[in-house]
Amino acid sequence: MHNIWNSSSGFFLWVGSTVFFKITNPKGVENSKICDSINAGITPEELYKKLGHPIKHLEINGENWVYFRSHPVAAGLIRARIDKTGRKVLVLKCWEDKMPNWDLTKNN
Repeated sequence: MHNIWNSSSGFFLWVGSTVFFKITNPKGVENSKICDSINAGITPEELYKKLGHPIKHLEINGENWVYFRSHPVAAGLIRARIDKTGRKVLVLKCWEDKMPNWDLTKNN
């Protein structure tokens, strides 16, 4: 018996009791590898060159957040907080289930 289940990250194929997973989100895998090497002080434009265009923009409690594709099995999306002028990345969080990689707001 064969069953196929699609997700936004890939698809699963069940063959008997064996499950195969094919990743169809290679940009998310690449972003997850790159993200940990990004240093504080990067501009939004430089961040977009490294991670691609954000897939989501949100304003949360007056803060501007942008979200990028991440590894298909990650707990959440890669996210960055951008200052109000749009010229500076204040926070970078590569893994939802870990502390931010860096947070410039705590140095003020």
